[in-house]
Amino acid sequence: MSIPTTETKPDGFHSAVRPQARNIREMIETAGPVQQRAFLSSLIERSSVSNKYLVQLLLSAVLLTVGLFGNLPLLIFVAAVCAPVLNPLLGIVTAGSKPDLKHLLKSTVFTLLTLVVFFGVGWLTYRINPAVLEQLRSSSFFSLNPTRLEWLVLVVMSILSAWLFLYRTSFPPVIPSTILVYLIFLPVTFAGLLFAQGQDSSFLTILASVGLLLCVCLLLMILTFWVIGFRPRRAAGWLLFSALMLASALLIFEVRASSPITAQLGPDTSKAVLVSEPTLEPTALPSSTPAPSLTPEPSPTTPPTETALPSDTPEPTEVPTLAVQMARVIAESGLVVRENPDTAALILAYLNYGTEVIILGESISEQGINWEKIELSDGTVGWSTAQFLEKLSEDN
Repeated sequence: MSIPTTETKPDGFHSAVRPQARNIREMIETAGPVQQRAFLSSLIERSSVSNKYLVQLLLSAVLLTVGLFGNLPLLIFVAAVCAPVLNPLLGIVTAGSKPDLKHLLKSTVFTLLTLVVFFGVGWLTYRINPAVLEQLRSSSFFSLNPTRLEWLVLVVMSILSAWLFLYRTSFPPVIPSTILVYLIFLPVTFAGLLFAQGQDSSFLTILASVGLLLCVCLLLMILTFWVIGFRPRRAAGWLLFSALMLASALLIFEVRASSPITAQLGPDTSKAVLVSEPTLEPTALPSSTPAPSLTPEPSPTTPPTETALPSDTPEPTEVPTLAVQMARVIAESGLVVRENPDTAALILAYLNYGTEVIILGESISEQGINWEKIELSDGTVGWSTAQFLEKLSEDN
């Protein structure tokens, strides 16, 4: 025989009947310390990283490598779907609310490991096939300069991921995980490509942007937990929250102070003024030199005879000015100028978006890339990818 009780709180939050499950926020607010600790312990267990995570990460890295080599966007998308990036991120957030220092360190290590794997894929791909970088500069799979829309998507996905994780015991994380891979982890691969090429400034700029996105994502998840009823606890939780706030502020300053993604390592050509070829001026005779006379001196005994006056000096003909074909860089991530039409050739300069150059009219197709010979304002002559150069009309 059971003893009647007036207790209405369920033993577990997710075992509540349907009407109570819809009001889980009120249940969390009215739950006692024992129920909250039990619920957080279940969240810690669900966000734990197992050996399955490493297998999925390895599979994603292999698919991404093959997709980059073959320039296969669909395979790159499949690699993003397979990447299990959501668990360690939620593990960091949950560990700050529990708090659980061991789980926090483990989740942080696996997050960093995931970033290193994506970076290593880019580095290895370039080492094996340098032509990959030129082919991927215009790829839509790399979000190098996050737009307002992408920031909005990041905010929505971060909040939604934390909310679903709290309210659903088994929610499909594929969509939010894939979007976070696209916004945060795929750009790290492009940074690895640039690092392997030697563009130190560019890859550091990308990493700063990625770090800002990651910190904002974690902060939004923590704030979602806080609003629902699980604020940071003890020194570990508040230290995590404070560190993310400080890192976000520093990265915002760094990103705003940095150049565009393709920071120039050579001469600054973004503000150069191109000068057309000078016209040849006719050489004038010095005024002090008298013109030679063709009239002979008259003989004293012979009367002077009339002589024909010399004809006027012909006017010098003007040399026509050569028409200069101008072009503008249309690649948002910038353009590389090389010494020869070869992806392994020496890099002469880096051009920002909108930089104007002179088209010399010589083009060639090598390594599956159409190259155009160009001249910069400082006289540097090199080769660049033709598809990222937009020829300008005289009106422009």
